[in-house]
Amino acid sequence: MSFDWIDYYTLADELSKKRNDESSVNEEAACRSAVSRAYYAALHICKDFLVNKYNLDPKYELTYLHQKVPEALKDRGYGRIGNNLQRLKKERRKADYEDHICGNIKNFAQKNLTVSRNIIKEFKDR
Repeated sequence: MSFDWIDYYTLADELSKKRNDESSVNEEAACRSAVSRAYYAALHICKDFLVNKYNLDPKYELTYLHQKVPEALKDRGYGRIGNNLQRLKKERRKADYEDHICGNIKNFAQKNLTVSRNIIKEFKDR
């Protein structure tokens, strides 16, 4: 049975709702992880869409997945979604690599989860 990438989004959503007073999990760590998982959910759901709709190889460009999936979306008339996926990637990199994120971490996470959810809605079960 293959992994259902929507489960990453579900995890991201749960992580984004963590508060320091409710869990032993640090709120900022949970929000940063939520942004990362939300990006990967959207990325893989887009990849699966491309594989299924356009008969691309299931191992489609795994070496350059982060670059090739948005490009393939744009090439096939899904430019807005390709651009949003690229923005999510940039935000994921902030969450994973930057020591400080400006602004409210919960808002940062929620903004990215909203973008991811909208991408997923476009392609899930197509």
